[in-house]
Amino acid sequence: MIVALALVSIGLGVALYFNSRTMSSRASSLESVYQKSLYELIDSVNSMEVEVSKLIVTNDSKSTKQSLTTIKQQSADAQNALSYLPVSSNFVSEANKFVNQLNGYTTSLLKGDSLKFDDKTAKSWEDIYDCLASLKYELNKLSLKISQGYSILDNLDSGNIDSGFSQNFSGITSDSLEYPSMIYDGPFSDSVLNKEVKGLLDTTCTEDEAKDYIKACLKDFDIKEIKYVGETKGKFTTYNFSVKAIGGSFYVQVTKQGKFLLNINGNASNSTATISQEDAVKIAEDFAKSIGLESMKSVWDATSENITYVNLAPVVSGVIYYPDLIKVKISLSNGYIMGWEASNYAYNHDNRKSQTFTKTQNDILSNLSKKISVKSVKKCIIPLEYSGEASAYEVCGKYNNFTYYLYFDSISGEQIKVLRVIQTSNGDLLL
Repeated sequence: MIVALALVSIGLGVALYFNSRTMSSRASSLESVYQKSLYELIDSVNSMEVEVSKLIVTNDSKSTKQSLTTIKQQSADAQNALSYLPVSSNFVSEANKFVNQLNGYTTSLLKGDSLKFDDKTAKSWEDIYDCLASLKYELNKLSLKISQGYSILDNLDSGNIDSGFSQNFSGITSDSLEYPSMIYDGPFSDSVLNKEVKGLLDTTCTEDEAKDYIKACLKDFDIKEIKYVGETKGKFTTYNFSVKAIGGSFYVQVTKQGKFLLNINGNASNSTATISQEDAVKIAEDFAKSIGLESMKSVWDATSENITYVNLAPVVSGVIYYPDLIKVKISLSNGYIMGWEASNYAYNHDNRKSQTFTKTQNDILSNLSKKISVKSVKKCIIPLEYSGEASAYEVCGKYNNFTYYLYFDSISGEQIKVLRVIQTSNGDLLL
């Protein structure tokens, strides 16, 4: 009997052990599902906040339609993410009510006869933005908690409505917002077209010629060693090299066609800055000129953690050519080029004809939303979403402490695109 009891005890222990392992595995899997859904919800809300802020300053029917279609899809994505979260009915009803009504509101506006908003509709969008901004703030606080070890599964409500995971959603109310309830009629889908390489010369170079070219390009880097590490074949065929210099190590790619400097990736130093952001911009512009790229000027620069990021584009007769953008990263510690990404230039650079600007600057400003406080207006060429280019006016302005870049077709005056500056821990971004 003692032996039998011992065997039963061992059996129970083994069963409990494996049952515990199984439960632990299931819990881990469930926590992953919850966290994935939460991050999808956060991404949708963050995107909606940006898109609604663009919509508020838009005064063009086509751009308004594009923003409404985007918000409609994003709100549907938010609904889907919410459905997988373990939120108590009191709170999930408010959260679902908000995103459902937002989805329905955008649908009703898209089906309307006019996309020109009256004062009441414009005010509704400002109220919606305030709700999204608050929701974004609360959800991003929750994201930070997750990154610090917070477990959704360990903080389920247990019947206490004032505690637990659901409490994170308690600020979501939509009682003051009245939207018509409509049925979502399907996702918006865009397409991606292949690009044709236009910016490379119709010549080829050898591995040795590419190596000598890198030595010439990086002549100020104090190169100690340069070693061929292979060839990459894709849209561009490149010779790849490992470069060791006084200031660090670099991975460099040169195209076989046209012998063009396509990429530089280096290990940036985080030591004390010895040069200014203005110095870094000049280094980027001078470097482009030294390798034969004329008229390249900084059209955007920002600094984060002793690294200055510079976007270079050709500026010819006062016109910025954005399709030919080159992204450069400069270390403020030693002034070295730590990053160089020129695929857009290689794809798009061409001997373009002179550009036509039928509309005047005053024509564009007369149709601009009165909410925008204008800082600058520039002529430019921009890439269109699917293919081709358009001459445009770039209007930089501010509204509600946000900076916007709005682009208007230089012939029709129609708004083509609107971007907002987003401040992040890694510097400013344009979305």
